[in-house]
Amino acid sequence: MLCRVALSLLLLCAFAQEGEADVDAREPYTDAFRALAAGQWGMAYRGLSRVQDEHPNSAYAARARRHVLRLDGLGLDIGAQPDQSGRAETMGFGVLYGAWAGLATTVLQDEDDDEKSLVAGMMLGAPVALISAAALTRGRPITRGQASLIRLGGYFGTWQGVGLTLLGRGNPRTNTAIGAALAGGVTGIGIASLAGAAANPTTGDAALVNYGALWGTWLSFAATQVIGVDDSDAILGTTLAGGALGLASMAFAAPRLDMPEGRANLISLGGIAGTVMASGLLLLVGAGSQEGAMATVTAGGIAGMYFAARGTRGYGAGTPERARGGGR
Repeated sequence: MLCRVALSLLLLCAFAQEGEADVDAREPYTDAFRALAAGQWGMAYRGLSRVQDEHPNSAYAARARRHVLRLDGLGLDIGAQPDQSGRAETMGFGVLYGAWAGLATTVLQDEDDDEKSLVAGMMLGAPVALISAAALTRGRPITRGQASLIRLGGYFGTWQGVGLTLLGRGNPRTNTAIGAALAGGVTGIGIASLAGAAANPTTGDAALVNYGALWGTWLSFAATQVIGVDDSDAILGTTLAGGALGLASMAFAAPRLDMPEGRANLISLGGIAGTVMASGLLLLVGAGSQEGAMATVTAGGIAGMYFAARGTRGYGAGTPERARGGGR
């Protein structure tokens, strides 16, 4: 009896301070809170998570988040259905990378580059990679953030492998470049898998790391053009280093920024829009020197990201990305 009275008083105090925007969240939060008080952990967890996802800007979302974090800390078997989307994304990437790896391996082994052998390599590589990915991820909760990092590791590692092979060698043998691409991709996937398992990034974290690598690569290349670097090795080396630095800096900053994936996407789109607008302006008024044109395009991209970041400061306010169950 005393417990029911106390529960009623708690709910009464909560409702007394609610605003009009919280009305829709009141009933699902009340049901979840009652389930929590009754010890029905699974029902409470699902209800509280639904309040966070469907009513992120209500006052109840913050309260629900606190209860969810406490339940997570208890380590209870609450019966929540595991999200398999991250595992599915990883397996899908595995099929694509397996086809490429099968093709690359065939090229390395078959000096005649027989078309049937190349096709056979792709046909064999894809299912082998799918079966391997399914076996390696079975029983392991892979989040969408971790899956995104794994894809980045494969793509970025492949690019870095090829780039490092080209440095100082001018025009290396095809097999050398392909071997370096394959080794770089596998290494990147391995590093990304270990880093993702250790950090458990959200989709927002992974998006920032992805964009850090992409924009770091582009802006570093653009900088070499602005200052008039002529040496091809210096241009390539700066571009490779800039991409790695952009990736590393965002990997360090992302957990502290706690940015939603949507906002990260919008900021990058702002940079693309700024780059396109600056390029169009050059076509209209004349490019002038190559260095000046590249400086204008680069400035447009940076300005676009800056204004997009300022314009989306309230994006996802009230529900930190790391506290949302679906944010991973």
